[in-house]
Amino acid sequence: MQSQRRRDTGAEIAVRKALHRMGFRYRVDRPIVPGLRRRADLVFGPAKVAVFVDGCFWHSCPQHATSPAANADWWRDKLAGNVARDRATDRALAAAGWLAVRVWEHEDPEDAARRIADAVQARQPGKRPGKHRPTGGVGRPMRAMWNGHVIADSDRTVVVEGNHYFPLDSVDPAVLRPSSTTSVCPWKGTASYYSLEVDGQVNPDAAWFYPTPKPAAEQITGHVAFWRGVTVTT
Repeated sequence: MQSQRRRDTGAEIAVRKALHRMGFRYRVDRPIVPGLRRRADLVFGPAKVAVFVDGCFWHSCPQHATSPAANADWWRDKLAGNVARDRATDRALAAAGWLAVRVWEHEDPEDAARRIADAVQARQPGKRPGKHRPTGGVGRPMRAMWNGHVIADSDRTVVVEGNHYFPLDSVDPAVLRPSSTTSVCPWKGTASYYSLEVDGQVNPDAAWFYPTPKPAAEQITGHVAFWRGVTVTT
């Protein structure tokens, strides 16, 4: 049985890189609160967000959990103990005013990074999330491409959390396909999605937008952002 690596797993590094590309900075493998003998994989101190990138085997992922047949009783107790310790850690952090964010190693790192970013922005003290001055592509031509096709092209993008939001009128409508997928951001609101179709290939839920964003995110009204392999460059 392969031993459990404590830090710098492939999944953890992928999530860290995704967050770094979005402009977030954090501490790695740090203790969190005094008296709690737990270390988080990523720590956002000002926002009091602790991120744990959990291995599917060691933390009994609902999708991929397995238990070895050899020494079955020992492994069952061991893995159940890991899960109980995780829940106890979450409760202890909540009592201390922290938020524990759990990421499974099988998750798409970009998905996980966006979820973490939403949590950090929602808890950032002393400022309203999303009201920072837009940066990046404003006044600078930006282009979104996938599968060799220009999806969007604009010098009026708005950058939020490292993502370029393109005005809807700059997006090629021929490649957009409606999707029933939605997600909720604590400060931006409810996002809807488009899939992209180019030359018969479909990239599911690769574009998202906020039909009625909350006031803190009003600058992205009528804008679309991309991920899942869509490259955005100058």
